[in-house]
Amino acid sequence: MWYRSIAAACLGSLLFVLPAGAEQISKLTIGNWDGGAYTHTQTGEFSHCAASADYKSGITLVFSIHRDLTWALGLANDSWKLTEGDTYPVEYRVDRSKTYEGTATVIAPNQVKVPLPGDDRLFNRFRHGSMLTIVAANQTMHFSLNQTSRMLSALFDCAKHWRDNYSKPTDNPFGSSGGSGGSDNPFQ
Repeated sequence: MWYRSIAAACLGSLLFVLPAGAEQISKLTIGNWDGGAYTHTQTGEFSHCAASADYKSGITLVFSIHRDLTWALGLANDSWKLTEGDTYPVEYRVDRSKTYEGTATVIAPNQVKVPLPGDDRLFNRFRHGSMLTIVAANQTMHFSLNQTSRMLSALFDCAKHWRDNYSKPTDNPFGSSGGSGGSDNPFQ
């Protein structure tokens, strides 16, 4: 799988936007990138690791790596007025490399998410590139990729760590995880 190649390459305030009810369970800061690990809104289980950086254009760029090691980028701008669920075609490229086509899905009135293909070459382009260009219907956006090598490596490590080491908190700290008591419940 693509993430095995990424794992070999890796050393070790957005669902990006933190959804209502989700909890940040770890923090991450690398250069201008801030984020961490987050739980799923409905289940309380680990969901994804994400980091965002704000740009002078007013746009926030977000990268996330999810529990299943799929990844995505997100864009947010407080001045956007979008309709949740709408989709838009986008093209993106790192530096002068191959242009990829994707679909931006509106996940909040001011935010879109673009799933990225499971391609280790693309992942490494984002890690080692200088400039991300995204072309939408009405705008061409440019983003400096400062510190993405360290940040994306850290996000990948974060997602692997938390998916393997985090379980949903229990509502009953005195009972077993099954809720029926047994030897793990000191009161039964």
